[in-house]
Amino acid sequence: MCTMIPGRLRWSSLWFVWLVACGCAGANAASTADAGMLVQLAGCSYDEVKNALDTTPDGATVEVGSGECTWPQMITRYGGVHLKGAGAANTIVHVATPVGDETTQLLKFNCWSGGTMELSGIRFVGVLDTPGYTAGVVFYGCRDFKIHDNDFRNFKGVALTIASVPDFPGTEGWDSRGVVYRNRFTGNHYTGTGYGVAAYGGSRRSPLLLGELNSEAVFIEDNYFEDNRHSVTSNYGGRYVFRHNTLASSEAAWEDPAVDAHGIQLEGEVGTHSWEIYNNTFHIIGGNPDTAAKAIQLRGGDGVVFGNTIDPGYAHTLILRLEWWTDELPEGTERCEIRPYYPYPANFGGQTQNAWFWDNTVRGTTEGGVSLAGCDYYFDEGRDYFLRAPTVDDLGYAYHPFTYPHPLRGEDGIFANGFD
Repeated sequence: MCTMIPGRLRWSSLWFVWLVACGCAGANAASTADAGMLVQLAGCSYDEVKNALDTTPDGATVEVGSGECTWPQMITRYGGVHLKGAGAANTIVHVATPVGDETTQLLKFNCWSGGTMELSGIRFVGVLDTPGYTAGVVFYGCRDFKIHDNDFRNFKGVALTIASVPDFPGTEGWDSRGVVYRNRFTGNHYTGTGYGVAAYGGSRRSPLLLGELNSEAVFIEDNYFEDNRHSVTSNYGGRYVFRHNTLASSEAAWEDPAVDAHGIQLEGEVGTHSWEIYNNTFHIIGGNPDTAAKAIQLRGGDGVVFGNTIDPGYAHTLILRLEWWTDELPEGTERCEIRPYYPYPANFGGQTQNAWFWDNTVRGTTEGGVSLAGCDYYFDEGRDYFLRAPTVDDLGYAYHPFTYPHPLRGEDGIFANGFD
């Protein structure tokens, strides 16, 4: 039997919300479920979790029990729910032997039908030593989501994908927004893939809004990343704020930048829209990489990078790089020669043109230096990037970082279960 506790109106900077708490003893039959209910599962098996996510209403909390389970295929949830494990050390979910399908993950939250998603307290484990492809969790078209206190490890593809809904002909898509915090991402690494978090937008270009004006972004804060090929990446108009995270790279990950952003890759598409990367700590572990390791490489998009602390072991700390279309080139033609005009490519937002770098501590010294790579003559200091903070004249508004911690993490959060 459920006991309903009258809600009370709380103020949030994003909305007003009535909070309703419901505690239920034992497992609950789906036919008697109501919004706000609590469903407690004995374990973490595929069948019991799938049944709970298929049958509980929006606003429910599904508590997954302790155990170590293997899911044979992806589970998809439509509509709002909080899927809450017994802690990342206690609720452990493995992907079955992969079959090479890049579209299949362990878990997909699809928010096209509405509802707000929350995911916490689960360890998701991929497979690295087989030829197939493994991916973790996808949040698709989700607004004001929370993903926290999970553990993602050993995925060849993307451990956590945040994807937006594109603008199809005759429709209006929307961007995902929310916060990813207090998670661990470890060993998500493979040739050409292997990402901790990927923030994919809806392939649209909106005005450049940064800082407190940039609520329409994926916020990634207070997480731990170790030996991912890229701890974070983005594409297709994606916007992310990456702050107060700790990153560690050993020899397994030295060849690839820990923080990444794609530029344009295909004609007619767009690359990353914006990034804000600040107050993160980058560590080298297990040796001296000499000239190999890269901390931050930006191949597209605009934004700010400041207040980061980067270990001496990183030979390349801040890199601006041009990413080009992947079209066929005449024999003997260099990539930079085939599009010989600025910006590259025109009209699609292909290269970084509005970037500010300042107060980053590298090798124990505060510096703002930037390395240019890949068609570097497309980048001019003072035109495309600046070794200082942006001014009102630069942006048309004053830059102030968005509220930290993110408001969704506080007591004005979207769920009434008191998890935080």
